[in-house]
Amino acid sequence: MIGLLLAALPAAPPCQSWRAEQAAVPERAFWIEAEGAGEGPWLGWGPAGPRREGAPTRGPWLAIEFDVPAIPTPAEGWVLELADGSVLRGGPGPDVADLGSPSWFLGGDGAPALPIDPVYLARQGRGRLPARGAGEEDRLWLRRARGVLDLQTGYLLDWNGKGLSFQTLAGERQHPWEEIEAFCLLEDAPHSQADAVWLTLADGSTLSARILEQDPRSAGARDFLLELPWGGRVRIPARGVTRILRRSGVEEWAAAAWQERDPAPERVVDWSPKRNRAVDGGFLRLGTRNYPTGMGARAPSEFARAAPGPGLLFVTVGVDAAVADFRQPQPVTFRVLLDEEELAVTQPLGLRDRAVPLLVKVPRAGLLRLRAESSGASAPGAHADWCDLLWVPGE
Repeated sequence: MIGLLLAALPAAPPCQSWRAEQAAVPERAFWIEAEGAGEGPWLGWGPAGPRREGAPTRGPWLAIEFDVPAIPTPAEGWVLELADGSVLRGGPGPDVADLGSPSWFLGGDGAPALPIDPVYLARQGRGRLPARGAGEEDRLWLRRARGVLDLQTGYLLDWNGKGLSFQTLAGERQHPWEEIEAFCLLEDAPHSQADAVWLTLADGSTLSARILEQDPRSAGARDFLLELPWGGRVRIPARGVTRILRRSGVEEWAAAAWQERDPAPERVVDWSPKRNRAVDGGFLRLGTRNYPTGMGARAPSEFARAAPGPGLLFVTVGVDAAVADFRQPQPVTFRVLLDEEELAVTQPLGLRDRAVPLLVKVPRAGLLRLRAESSGASAPGAHADWCDLLWVPGE
């Protein structure tokens, strides 16, 4: 009943850029499938999905990881969040006719540009995303003299290569990018894209898209050809994709309703558990890789929800990279229980330990519990991340 994976990719090589001369296209991958995991050849992506050589897939694939180095981006650079939860590093691009208008350059040297549909915009900021607040209007922060921020409320009318067109009670005005610190738009339910996957990119971006093709053996098709949720297409160099997470044919339980067990008392600082974010409000980050979905909490903590029947739970666990700023980061032990039966447990994981993927076979219906335990006397530096959280129903 226990499926525990401790194998992981070796440490990533030094940083690189998006430019072709900097790195070769990955020809091997670390496959995480319903019946196990291991390293094997990577033959690319075809009409039926990911392709591998030799042994057939062991149940449905869940995640694919590549030994790809990080692409450095400036800490003060732009961060853009889309309505579907995608987070893009980099900065606004020009209005390019063959890409669509406007565009967004990913972070790092020689980065590709993505066409962006303004309907999918959610939040944008320099260095970090602005907090969401109550209200029925869009919000725009402008940079003024001596570091003063000016908050404008109204409605975004246009987003282009030059800046933003924003309407307030005083009327419509065009604001150049140099003047903009951040914006936060009203939430809008995005269009659901069939056969989409989550891609984690080497610059720290996470993107939901559909992969159309990729062939590491073909000089003309080594890039991942992606179809974006709004219909635009873009090519992402294969050396810039570090991880692919399945979305179709599974249930994304990071978005499901989990009950927090024995919640901590009110605090001045909000250390409440976060969905699709670390407990400190930053991105879920294990080692050098960001994760688009999951839950972050302080240990000790426990989440629970009903398992509807037998199935497979895939979750990647570890201590969030943000605790590197704490004086004494604490190790965390992760446990998965069904009622009182322990299905999986890790050794105590510290800040420098690699993320651990767990394949947990759930034999029956019951109360599924995710428990994080701190090995230290207190929990200030015990930030537990439960990433991915995919559920595959059993037969």
